[in-house]
Amino acid sequence: MIARATYPYQGHVVLVTGAGTGIGRATARAFLEQGTTIAKEPSP
Repeated sequence: MIARATYPYQGHVVLVTGAGTGIGRATARAFLEQGTTIAKEPSP
């Protein structure tokens, strides 16, 4: 039997400011790996 990983944020929506670069981008990617949906500010 293969155990499935459970992620505490799976199915949640998070808002990440500054998701386009730097720490914000790394944070957004980390949340995506946990199964979340990312909401971010549109680019101007």
